[in-house]
Amino acid sequence: MPKIKIKSQQNNLGWHFKVVLESEGYFEFNVTMDKDFYSRLSTRVEPDIVIEKCFEALLSREPLQKILPEFDIATVERYFPNIMGEIQQKLALTAEEA
Repeated sequence: MPKIKIKSQQNNLGWHFKVVLESEGYFEFNVTMDKDFYSRLSTRVEPDIVIEKCFEALLSREPLQKILPEFDIATVERYFPNIMGEIQQKLALTAEEA
């Protein structure tokens, strides 16, 4: 699994994330997440953790090089219909560990 580094910036509508994955190279992604989507998934963990778990789920489904360089996290479900259930499970486990 690549090393995931996340920097976030909050605004009135939600967050913008710069996600860097290091695995035999350097890959950078710009990801957004609005507050409504965040509250539907989990408010028991920080938004950065939501993005981390989303990337873990994405990487289990497709190669790093095929992930879009810029996207809103809510669009992931269009490409992978069952991914949100997996992400919610990962978030629940993370919240329990905290």
